[in-house]
Amino acid sequence: MGGFERLGQGVRRLPPIAADAALALAIFAVGVIELTWFSSPEAPPIHVSGWSFAIFALMSLALVARRANVWIAASVITAGVVVATFAHLDIGGKSEQILATVLVFSVADRAPTPVALISVVAAVGLWWWLGDVLSQDSGFPLYLVLLADAVYALPIYGFAAFAGWTQRRRRLLTRELETRAVDLRTERERIAAQAVAGERLRLAGELRTLVSRGVRRMTKQ
Repeated sequence: MGGFERLGQGVRRLPPIAADAALALAIFAVGVIELTWFSSPEAPPIHVSGWSFAIFALMSLALVARRANVWIAASVITAGVVVATFAHLDIGGKSEQILATVLVFSVADRAPTPVALISVVAAVGLWWWLGDVLSQDSGFPLYLVLLADAVYALPIYGFAAFAGWTQRRRRLLTRELETRAVDLRTERERIAAQAVAGERLRLAGELRTLVSRGVRRMTKQ
């Protein structure tokens, strides 16, 4: 067994909230590294400050609630992106994208399929509106910028949504199979109980017949 397989089994054995906390911590660590050493704000008003780390920490922490209440996580992360945009704060490009990808996966994992599709479109639209419409520094028409964002972001978020939908579908099928297995076991036990009761009735009838024959023979004698 390879190291990655052992690591995967160890992660699967963790309680869900512990796994989500570890995921949130890992994404926050990536964000800290990006903001500290690889940050390159696109425009002069955009800058890195202590609020950048605080907002990204809050957004990462929201992932802990992604299974218990995915809408709380989505609200906190979206609000963090909006606040950082209007405050001209850099909260990391790639780490923010990782966070958004995990969020889209979580929505698809916990919500019906139409909601998952809406989340993909909303993620691309939010990226376009906050990143390009408000800044308006690309020099290209907005519809071309939207097309470029869609070409870049749709495969990423689409794959995340598909992976979340697949996991949700597998969980629902597993639950349905478990329910059917319980129903089959109950039905089998009911049939077995009926067979035992029928056999007891048959034996009791045969015993009554034997007793009555014996009594008749004793009477004749």
